[in-house]
Amino acid sequence: MQTICLYWLPALGYMVAIYHYSTLAPAQIPNYVPHCDKLLHFAGYVLLVWLWMRVWYRHLKPHMWVTSLLSMTIVFVFGLYIEFAQIHYGRCFEIGDIIANAVGGISGALVFVLCKKLNFGAGNRLLKS
Repeated sequence: MQTICLYWLPALGYMVAIYHYSTLAPAQIPNYVPHCDKLLHFAGYVLLVWLWMRVWYRHLKPHMWVTSLLSMTIVFVFGLYIEFAQIHYGRCFEIGDIIANAVGGISGALVFVLCKKLNFGAGNRLLKS
């Protein structure tokens, strides 16, 4: 039960939040800075991959490359699904969003691996399994 609460729920809950905000009608989305949404996509997917890396690292510790590949694949497919689903909510498919998601996902995996390799003190507690 502890594994579900500490690892699976944050990753799945964050995916639900991303899906919810990604499918809002265009009129409900403030656009204060043009193309600022790409930065939000990047940051959101850094965190999403990092959360999935925590889940898979718990189960596949000695195989960091499998953990990375599995996490990035899940997140990339999720991002593609959202882009296609947005069409049904009055939004459009944007290749820029896919690129921002992919770069954010790769960055999230790199941050996770770097934190594990450097064995960061306080930050490492969040990564521990």
